[in-house]
Amino acid sequence: MRTQTALIASLCAAAPTIADPLAVSLVGTTPLPSTATDQNAQTFPVTGASGITMLPDGSFAVALDNSNKVVRLSLTFDASGAITAVTPLTGLTLASTLDFEGIAPGAAGEILLCEEAGPSVRAYSLTDGAPTDSITTPTVFANRRANRGFESLTMIDNGGWTANEEALTVDGPTSTPTNGTTVRLMAFTLDTGVPFFQAAYDVEPMHGPTIPIGSNPGQSGLSDLVALPDGRLLALERSLAFATPLIRCSIYEIDPFAGSDVSALPALAGATYTPAPKALLWSGDVWNMEGLCLGPTLPDGSAVLVGVVDDGDGLSPNQLVTLRLTGLPAPCTADCDGSDVLNLDDIDCFVAGFLASDLATADCDGSGVLNLDDIDCFVAGFLAGCP
Repeated sequence: MRTQTALIASLCAAAPTIADPLAVSLVGTTPLPSTATDQNAQTFPVTGASGITMLPDGSFAVALDNSNKVVRLSLTFDASGAITAVTPLTGLTLASTLDFEGIAPGAAGEILLCEEAGPSVRAYSLTDGAPTDSITTPTVFANRRANRGFESLTMIDNGGWTANEEALTVDGPTSTPTNGTTVRLMAFTLDTGVPFFQAAYDVEPMHGPTIPIGSNPGQSGLSDLVALPDGRLLALERSLAFATPLIRCSIYEIDPFAGSDVSALPALAGATYTPAPKALLWSGDVWNMEGLCLGPTLPDGSAVLVGVVDDGDGLSPNQLVTLRLTGLPAPCTADCDGSDVLNLDDIDCFVAGFLASDLATADCDGSGVLNLDDIDCFVAGFLAGCP
């Protein structure tokens, strides 16, 4: 179990002094299954997809908002990152019915979900959906606006990030066509459940005028976060406006620890601080994409980003979105235990995973099959060492 100092090192100092530039490009879309069957053999509709994550075994879990449902999927990708097959594995009915928005791996056999109303981050069993634990929510988040609480959730190693969708009432106004909104990115440790850092993040203004009809004039907010292995974050922003497209999604690169730690500030409005810097990587029309996660590494070293579109607005299709992310440092293929140091523990880890046919641990070459090529890959990586 890592100490908090070691965790900060993995989240922050793990990023290279001069990081390679990141780039994101759209690959395509694929329909989501229309139904799933839960652990009680009950079938339910798959609708309102709001968050997605890749689990340690390589499968994907999708959270459905305003419900108690999670769907697990097996996704197959080609060399370009396009999805070639979607196989429903199982559904999961949780013990709680809440407005779940973000989802991430938790401790072994568990998932984490964030919900807007509390707001809170909660852990549930992947077997029976029973609650197991929760992350402490700082009192400042009690100032969340209705339906604008924790929307984002991501994990890297033992550390996680969550954030509110639009500004807390004490931090400033919500977004408009001319002004953005400021939210708080909150870092926490999984083993203690305790937050240890907050960064202010400026969301862009709406991408067009307010909508003159209906009850929703539009908005711009932070929809999800993706933690990268080198310590950087990706932010998914989503804007609704009277423009073409009606909904615009954008992905930004964030350096969260380059901003001030605002944990001790009871209000950002009127305070002095440095927001986390950001850089636009991609913007486009994929309808109401609410969730985003890091997927597998492709043969050329790039990575897949997988998003989900929420069809609850009556216009957006019920679908998955795939994008390709380039610029990540090459992984250290022999660091089996994730300690950032190569030693006998990595050999023990790889051998145990290989003998147990554990793809997540021993599929060194990413082929989806364990064979002698994986042994050659591991040995070559171990002898070459880590950067």
